[in-house]
Amino acid sequence: MATLYTWIKAEAGRKTPFTLFLQTMLTRKTQSCDRTHRVRSFAMQALSIAAAGMTTAQNRFDNSARRTATAPLDNLAEETVERIQAKTAFSANAAVLRTADDMTGTLLDILS
Repeated sequence: MATLYTWIKAEAGRKTPFTLFLQTMLTRKTQSCDRTHRVRSFAMQALSIAAAGMTTAQNRFDNSARRTATAPLDNLAEETVERIQAKTAFSANAAVLRTADDMTGTLLDILS
């Protein structure tokens, strides 16, 4: 497994958070089921954090749209900025969700 980590690190060209996480997972002297448990735990944390961030961003966007609909000319610029920020936050959390899903799949493939 250490060779696999070396290959992944060489492919990345540098130590990314993902490769550092892989190194930690692959070099510890623990049983396979313990590693699988840690992978699942890590994946669930990343997925739940990303999902919560997406929900928060959606609520921010909806609240801003509602405020604009009730008073269209009051703070129009601020509400537009708020909606753009909410859209960006949603996109960032969606990217985290995709990355966590990819990482989970890769780690489970490695550990199986």
